[in-house]
Amino acid sequence: MTPRMEQAPNLTPLEHIQTVLTDMIRDRLGEDFYVAEFPDDPKQFDGRSYPRLVLVQYSGSRYGAPEDGRRGTQARRAEFAIHLRLSSSGAPVRPLARIEILRKAVQGQRMEGSRVQILNDGLVEHDQDNGTWRYILEVALTVPALATSQNHITPAVMAGRRKGA
Repeated sequence: MTPRMEQAPNLTPLEHIQTVLTDMIRDRLGEDFYVAEFPDDPKQFDGRSYPRLVLVQYSGSRYGAPEDGRRGTQARRAEFAIHLRLSSSGAPVRPLARIEILRKAVQGQRMEGSRVQILNDGLVEHDQDNGTWRYILEVALTVPALATSQNHITPAVMAGRRKGA
């Protein structure tokens, strides 16, 4: 399966990026993993039923100064957290190998006119009693943030047009 690179008309650019990242990871990891976008209501989602789980979550943006000559355009560094949860359940887990597979699935991939950059990765939690590991891989890509049109007609201008019309 090829990731959906063309943006669906009902998705925002951030939703589109999250969807494409999720598809890229799902394609690389295969059916052994449950791969999804981070749930809208995490309280309603119980990931413990999946021994190998990856969730992709938008985590925030950083904005650059407005670009000269392009009113309302700024560079937006959109950041995403890729959560990896592994449960041994009697089988070898190899968490470091899984982090490398995740990294290779997204690093340098091009979307929205930018390449995905790896920011960091690391262990979040290791529960020895339950045999679970939780890792996070943080990635970013820079996309343009465009303002909506700010051309408003003021009442004074409108009134002047009526008199002269």
